Amino acid sequence: MIRLVDVTKSYGGEPALRNVTGEIQAGEIVVVCGPSGSGKSTLIRTINRLEPIQAGQIFVDGRDIHLSGWSVNDLRSTIGFVFQSFGLFQHLDALANVTLALRHVRGLPRKEAEAIGLAQLERFGLAGKARHMPSQLSGGQQQRVAIARALVMRPSVLLLDEPTSALDPEMVGEVLRTIEQLAGDGLTMVCVTHEMGFAKRVAKRVWLMAAGELKADVEKDMFFANDAGPDVREFLKNY
Repeated sequence: MIRLVDVTKSYGGEPALRNVTGEIQAGEIVVVCGPSGSGKSTLIRTINRLEPIQAGQIFVDGRDIHLSGWSVNDLRSTIGFVFQSFGLFQHLDALANVTLALRHVRGLPRKEAEAIGLAQLERFGLAGKARHMPSQLSGGQQQRVAIARALVMRPSVLLLDEPTSALDPEMVGEVLRTIEQLAGDGLTMVCVTHEMGFAKRVAKRVWLMAAGELKADVEKDMFFANDAGPDVREFLKNY
């Protein structure tokens, strides 16, 4: 579903990604971890063209997405993205946030879009919050609304960029449980996270980033058995 070939990205001459190569199969859940500044968030932001790349190729479902001529809107309608800071529109209520793309990208009538949006909010226990503004929701509720917003478009890939890092500790569990619900849906997911307990429960494979390089790409059990090399052992010392 996702293939990266020698992907290179720099900011002002400083390398953020160095010749990253890897593959993610359809339906796989891959957790991307690593120390701060290792390139994790930059990596997944290149997969839906939130960040350009200087060299290499990124294929999603067989399409080279960084070739000129691609419609970014068409691309992003098949790739859901959940931001660490929620990214909700503050002037819209929860339901309007969830249905915005259905109405303006897919062109669905309001009534049809709202029925789909309400079903998604209900799935995550938020039907009663549909008409609440983001400022009236807890951080955990806002992040669940953001996940619902990504899923109503029925994406083939869901990217999550440290979805719990902006949350108070007591709210982390509710968001992780929401993401775990998706594990049985057959969705291809790439999740940047420091939550190693979550990785143990849902990941199929783990990617370890350091200094812009992909240092390890291994099955979850091998990763946590400390059997994946010195880079993994050094990283896991902190967990």
